[in-house]
Amino acid sequence: MLKNRMRFVNYTVDPSGEEGKLLLSSSTVASAGSATTVLPPHCDVHRMENACSEEISMTAHCYGKEIRNFNIYQLSGARRPGEVSYDTER
Repeated sequence: MLKNRMRFVNYTVDPSGEEGKLLLSSSTVASAGSATTVLPPHCDVHRMENACSEEISMTAHCYGKEIRNFNIYQLSGARRPGEVSYDTER
């Protein structure tokens, strides 16, 4: 966390196999100066939200590999594919 606070909510995919159904796994609030990890496959479905309603919060993210494709989940369980693009020019 670089500035203010963010809430990180982790989900797991419902083991019943129902397509796209998510279960709340854990929730934590990180403050400026703190660090946390997301380690697949247990915490790779997550939501981040600003926990400081009065100001903007800022985070920095480092990934162990290049991510190109991912899923975007709605709380209803519906999901759609997402794609990351990178710019290599500085």
